[in-house]
Amino acid sequence: FAKGCAPFGDDCFDAIRAAWHDAQAAVRFLRRYATTYKIDPDRIAIAGTSAGAITAYNVAYGSDEVGHSGNPGYSSKVRAAVSLSGAALLTSPQAGEPPTLDFHGTTDGLVPYQWSSNTIKDAKAVGLVAERTTWEGDGHVPYSKHRQQILDETTNFLWHTLYLRHAAA
Repeated sequence: FAKGCAPFGDDCFDAIRAAWHDAQAAVRFLRRYATTYKIDPDRIAIAGTSAGAITAYNVAYGSDEVGHSGNPGYSSKVRAAVSLSGAALLTSPQAGEPPTLDFHGTTDGLVPYQWSSNTIKDAKAVGLVAERTTWEGDGHVPYSKHRQQILDETTNFLWHTLYLRHAAA
């Protein structure tokens, strides 16, 4: 799996779709059991790295296609998504979808920087908030090198997009 899913074929697309739908089932689970777990169902975000980042984008930009995973009857929509070395694959941003924050290296050999650029461009074209931090010369998932920056920017992004100032204590 060191080469990721490339070259992209039907097996890869099936895996991306399955992960997307399973993550949506997890969002619906959180809504279903929000009272039990003391979760605010209006403040759910998703984040991921690499394949997880692709999944996060697909959940953010594809909440209407829910597949056959669990917890039907609850919304799959999230309030925000954060991606480290991901891009929207199998989905396209539409007006009204959640804001996203993307971190990406320009020499990423598994999820090319251009895919991230296309995702950001498409999101902005329909009026969405799509922020990105670019690391010149960095490759795929440079988390250790940029750990504190990722944590700080993600915290700030989620603070604003989830309206945490107004969250119950």
